[in-house]
Amino acid sequence: MNQKVYEELFNAKSTVIAYGANPSFDSDPSKIEKWGLEKEGYYLIVGRMIPDNNADLILEGFIQSDSTKKLVIVGDVPFQDEYAIRLKIMKDERLLFTGYVTDPEELKSLYHNCFAYFHGHEYGGTNPTLIKAMAYGCAILALDTRFSRETLQNGKHGWFFGKNPTDLKNIISKAKSEHEKIQELRDTARDGLTDKYNWDRVTGRYLEVFEGLRNP
Repeated sequence: MNQKVYEELFNAKSTVIAYGANPSFDSDPSKIEKWGLEKEGYYLIVGRMIPDNNADLILEGFIQSDSTKKLVIVGDVPFQDEYAIRLKIMKDERLLFTGYVTDPEELKSLYHNCFAYFHGHEYGGTNPTLIKAMAYGCAILALDTRFSRETLQNGKHGWFFGKNPTDLKNIISKAKSEHEKIQELRDTARDGLTDKYNWDRVTGRYLEVFEGLRNP
């Protein structure tokens, strides 16, 4: 979709290369115990605390919901920022801010054991956290953008919500009442990792571009 943006705004052709992810099927469940978490007892957000990622929208909708699960927010910003501070002072005992998680095994366990993963990223192309959520078998609830629709194959591998807290609240209610469909999203998430997200193909495409620049 970034290719279309370049064409529409700048009338410029470009080469699109996706991000990659390796499917993973297991992790150490004890890794989440340090935060007092249990398997499928929480929703998950992973990303920088910046407006483009819409964590405020997700938190506001979650707070309005009657969910008994927690909402775990992984990530931060490496500077003092009013937006990030506003998120961290939101009052709800179900919210858990972990800050940065640098241990890859801990992060993997957080993905593997969540009830569902919220993806609020609004801009960009293939997003690494979304691809990782698919590779780790998450049920994905994503902001309705053309980038997410492309990656999740128009809803085959995730559900979409609009950019308002009410929509977020409603999708939480839907997830609560449709456990079997949430499990189906988990079971089929890795099927969405088509060949274009394979690391061998990704690196091969980069080599093709570099060779083309050297030998135009």
